[in-house]
Amino acid sequence: MKYELILFDLDGTLLDYEKAEEYALKKSMEFFKINFSPELFLNEYRKINKDLWEKYEKNEISIKKLKFERFNLLFNRLKIKQNTRAFSKIYLHFISNASFTIEGAKEILSHLFGKYKIVLITNGIHFVQQKRVNKSPLKDYFNLLVSSEKVGIPKPNPIFFDYIFKKIRHKEKKTTLIVGDSLFSDIKGAIDFGVDSCWFNPHQIKNKEKIKPTYEITELKQLREIIDRGEKC
Repeated sequence: MKYELILFDLDGTLLDYEKAEEYALKKSMEFFKINFSPELFLNEYRKINKDLWEKYEKNEISIKKLKFERFNLLFNRLKIKQNTRAFSKIYLHFISNASFTIEGAKEILSHLFGKYKIVLITNGIHFVQQKRVNKSPLKDYFNLLVSSEKVGIPKPNPIFFDYIFKKIRHKEKKTTLIVGDSLFSDIKGAIDFGVDSCWFNPHQIKNKEKIKPTYEITELKQLREIIDRGEKC
């Protein structure tokens, strides 16, 4: 058995963040009776949110500021008068109850659980991610959930992964695999820490970066062969 510890990214790998995001935004708009195009609202928000999370991964903004700044920028851009702190609070409420899973997520976790140590990793807001996981079918199939908010530093920083090793008393990097959809936070994180990586690329995006994963898959079920047999696909 090649691997003993599997680190799974949460959003975009096991949980459907885009679906949760859309749900939470629409419910928040309804709550505050915002009369605006939901499609334009969502598109603008995603551009802003993506940019801010990338800054967070590079330690250019705190998660505390990010929670409010994304809505400050959104409402300013769309010229909508709105209490952004109140909106952020309601948005977090709705998204924390949005536990949509990626196809095959429960199946792969249930197959691996008990045979391997499984840790869920996320740069997301801790209480939101904890609640989403607990409300999902994934709640019984992992050993630990680690968020950058609790660690105090985001992935891809090696300190994030070192924290996990110490937390679960795992020492062997060669028996560790990180699975995630982000070339930067997950795959670069794995490379910088010195462990194998598997890029989950369901949309078959062309990799134009110098970041090269150990494996690449388009469906979660492909992990069974990689993890159980240690073979490349």
